[in-house]
Amino acid sequence: IIKGKWRDLSFFIQLGMIFDRHDHRVREEIPALGMGTYVISDRDFLSTLAYGAGDGLDWHELLTVHKEILGNTFIVPDIIFLIDIPPEVGYARTMEKQGGRKEQWDSIERQTKIRNAYMEITNELNAKPPERSSPIDIMIIDGNRDQETIHREIAAKVKGLLKGFRRKL
Repeated sequence: IIKGKWRDLSFFIQLGMIFDRHDHRVREEIPALGMGTYVISDRDFLSTLAYGAGDGLDWHELLTVHKEILGNTFIVPDIIFLIDIPPEVGYARTMEKQGGRKEQWDSIERQTKIRNAYMEITNELNAKPPERSSPIDIMIIDGNRDQETIHREIAAKVKGLLKGFRRKL
């Protein structure tokens, strides 16, 4: 465990996410992959790192803990779509979803920290990804557009990726 972090609520929240990810990998994703099924997930290890960093934790240390807990179930996705929006937009969407009810961690400042962490992590992992010899394909999508445009952009990338997999099989 990260030295001195055992009293930090943010650390325990991210630790819970890591254990939940491990459970999901073992029960759902690895068996599906073993049967040749494509697995699509709406969140992965980048979220743990970015949200932890947004709360002041060192994402490098969280990545180490992540790898230690997941062990051989630490799977790096073939592609990650990072839908990027301005922090103010994210905050407004959160407030709308919650009916204007502000929760403890809801602030534009926190949204900004999380977004900045995602960008820092993305830049570094594109240069030297964990557990891979080649860079992770992290595609940053402009999320400040309509859903249909975003969908078409992601669908085109996924179709190309799947064609590449079929050739390998």
